[in-house]
Amino acid sequence: MMQPLVLGPHNVPTITDPAEVLADLPLAALSAITHAREPEISEILDSIIVAFRRRGCDDETEFYAELIEQGISHTDAAQLWRDKMDTDLSFFRSESAQRLRAQGVEQGVAQGVARSVLTVLTGRGIELSAAQRELLAETVDLDQLNAWLMQAVTATRAEELFD
Repeated sequence: MMQPLVLGPHNVPTITDPAEVLADLPLAALSAITHAREPEISEILDSIIVAFRRRGCDDETEFYAELIEQGISHTDAAQLWRDKMDTDLSFFRSESAQRLRAQGVEQGVAQGVARSVLTVLTGRGIELSAAQRELLAETVDLDQLNAWLMQAVTATRAEELFD
């Protein structure tokens, strides 16, 4: 019997220590996303910013910055995150970041969500065919990508998303 796994503030820890963020970036991102409407969100985001600054700009920190941005985009915490990113992480000037800015915010967000879908599926041991990977990479419709991201959390096979 399969039981769904539901993540939320009740079962995802509040990560407020930059050392813990550095030790587990995926859990820190989930902490920010699941606690986005909780009073401690500012402290969570502050710890992530400090950890990112300590680690420096690289593909992984950029990925998690984009994932957090997308994950909290429909909450009041989104503006808080954007303000903190503008103020505290002005050093994010890598070639990847510049390329994403040049391509436009919407396309960059779409690529980030597509990577998130792939990351979730890969983390759950679900492999994609070449055609499914191509479809995912070429999709720019944020509504479709967000729907796939939500489905990826509970899917048991790739066909559940792409049929």
